[in-house]
Formats: sequence, C-alpha cells, structure tokens
Amino acid sequence: MILSYRIRSKKAIGPGQTVKVTGWIMDARLKDLRKHLREGLLQGQAEIKRVNYADGRIWLPLKVTPKQPK
Repeated sequence: MILSYRIRSKKAIGPGQTVKVTGWIMDARLKDLRKHLREGLLQGQAEIKRVNYADGRIWLPLKVTPKQPK
C-alpha cells in the first residue's frame, strides 16, 4: 500500500546547514501506520517540491523527461 502526505515547513536553513523536517499525519488509517512502524514494516521517502529563499527567489526541481528510444 502506498500513501502520500504533504508536510509543510517554514524552517530557516542557512548555507551549508541541514535541518530535520517533521510533521503530523492525520489519517483514519493512523492505527495501521503505527502497527507497521512497530513491526519495522514502514518505509518512508521524501521529495522536496519547492524552496523559497529569503531574497524572494524560488527553487523548483527540474522536470526531466526520459528520452524516447528511436
């Protein structure tokens, strides 16, 4: 089963710094998620969608489409 959740964070990140982004999951299946977590069966993956810089610039990930074979 694959589920996705959006977590927003407004943490200030300085050059060269690393931060941990956490959030709450509110879902009817929360009991199932906890059960899988305790059993070591839960895996996670994160994707950065956007970064807003203090100077007003915005970073968005490049959208790369694979080349089609000829």
